[in-house]
Amino acid sequence: HLLLRGMRTSECAWMQPLPAAAPRGGTAGAAAERRRQADLASLLRWLAHRLLLPLARRVFVASRNTASGGARFYWPRGVWIRLQRLALRRGERAQLE
Repeated sequence: HLLLRGMRTSECAWMQPLPAAAPRGGTAGAAAERRRQADLASLLRWLAHRLLLPLARRVFVASRNTASGGARFYWPRGVWIRLQRLALRRGERAQLE
């Protein structure tokens, strides 16, 4: 969100409303609107794939629990690391006994 702080939509030409199409004689306004929507969809896909998903992968870890029928759980990475360490310590203790 720091990237967008202070950014105004009025500064982005592609976010401005299009001028009203003439009542008769053409589909230029509709075609421009479709193109603008396609551009926005492309930008949102890019943001999701290049920014949001890598960020989520860096912050969270996904795991499946067979006891819950294979349900997927998302853990904050720090919590996951602590759980792994705890499980490893318990495994080591069990082997020593």
